[in-house]
Amino acid sequence: NLFEPDSTYGVIALESLSLANAKIFLPGDSASAGIAALAESRRTIEVKNNKYFWPSALTSFWTTYNANAANTNKIRTPMWMNEPTTAMFNNKSKWPGLVQSGNQN
Repeated sequence: NLFEPDSTYGVIALESLSLANAKIFLPGDSASAGIAALAESRRTIEVKNNKYFWPSALTSFWTTYNANAANTNKIRTPMWMNEPTTAMFNNKSKWPGLVQSGNQN
């Protein structure tokens, strides 16, 4: 995960806007003290109707590799949406425009 390097890895991985990006996102409000929160509340991201899977040969390899004590570099296995991103999609007061639905594993 590029944003939370010690976190889970997700195919869908988002992070909060930086202050500089918030100002680009809402240039007319860039002087506002609450620009970051305002920009976040106006973001619209839809993750809908996707089908995803990992073949059993791949997941078996991950499990076997990670179970081998000789392998000191473990594989950080992915998930559909990492934990920080899931928290963003679940927090409707801060990110009302983040919507996910119809995704199937």
